[in-house]
Amino acid sequence: MQKDLKARVDWIDAAKGFCILLVVFHHVIVTSYSLPTFVSDSGSDIFSYFNEKISHYLAPLRMPLFFVISGMLVHSSVTKKSWYEVFDKRISNLVYLFLLWGVIQWLSVYGINRLGQPEVQLSSAVNALYSRELLEFIWLTLRGHSSLWYLYALVVYFIVCKSLARNWWLALATMLVFHWYGWTFGLSWPVNSIFINGIYFAFGCFWGSKTFALLSRLNASSLLLAASPIILFLLTKALGFSIPMLLSFSIIFVGVPLFTVAQRVMKLSIVSWIGRNTLQIYVLHRIFIELVGVLVIPAMLDLNKPLDGLSADLWLLLYPSFATATIVVLSLLFWHLSNRGIGRALYNMPQRLKVLRSSCPSASLS
Repeated sequence: MQKDLKARVDWIDAAKGFCILLVVFHHVIVTSYSLPTFVSDSGSDIFSYFNEKISHYLAPLRMPLFFVISGMLVHSSVTKKSWYEVFDKRISNLVYLFLLWGVIQWLSVYGINRLGQPEVQLSSAVNALYSRELLEFIWLTLRGHSSLWYLYALVVYFIVCKSLARNWWLALATMLVFHWYGWTFGLSWPVNSIFINGIYFAFGCFWGSKTFALLSRLNASSLLLAASPIILFLLTKALGFSIPMLLSFSIIFVGVPLFTVAQRVMKLSIVSWIGRNTLQIYVLHRIFIELVGVLVIPAMLDLNKPLDGLSADLWLLLYPSFATATIVVLSLLFWHLSNRGIGRALYNMPQRLKVLRSSCPSASLS
């Protein structure tokens, strides 16, 4: 029993590690990698096509699996514990981190851009971290227009699922309506992402543990379960329409057994360790992406003479993976150096700020 539990935890950590690497890789692709000032037109399109397609085709796995796992991990808090017991950890702590790191990212990116060259603009997205004044930052942050939208979404999803915990089917139905609305009306980023990903959180919360316990066994029943969303997706495709949610579930249902097998065979210790430290990477990586893209790369390159020939090809082929690894290492190094003393308040709400600290000192917030 203990061995099965450990294997299940191991695949969760490995999956989270893989997903956060995909998140950083994707943000590298859509920021510094896409800047035309760094590479001339002579660069090989096949390399950029290759990296961009990796990000594109793994998008149905990246955030959906993250939210499925997040839902699984709060199952007990949603279904068994009172609001009184879970408020600090599941709501106020996430709101605290969302607001704190929203301010830190905004001030950091503002300072980096002030030091950088004006022609270097990494993203045109409507994002609070690019706000030019305080009121704009507050307005965008309250609406969830932030690179930290994952934390914003977790609070919303948790509140919805816990409010409807006695009628789990109603929670799933509510999230399904949000998902349909997001895909149908094409809302702007990241509001669209907040709408469409709730169904994965709710599924993970109410059905994730049972589903993935079966999938991890690799027997006839698990293979049939893993194949079911694939069959449905192919069927809808043959009928002339596509349901993106089925594609995500198809990849997730196939991916979980693969993570389980890979963890047993290859012992993905580094990826699993990264998976246990996703928060630090998530809140820090955008700052380092801006630092590298706005200051480091322009300092290394002559923007008046973009890379061409072999240099351009090597850039287009290797930069996304190299930058992803570098930014992850920098994020973890900064966390390691700062997560001590008063610096611990950067990654967890201080005890004195917790709303239920004095009234519920011994609550188990798992």
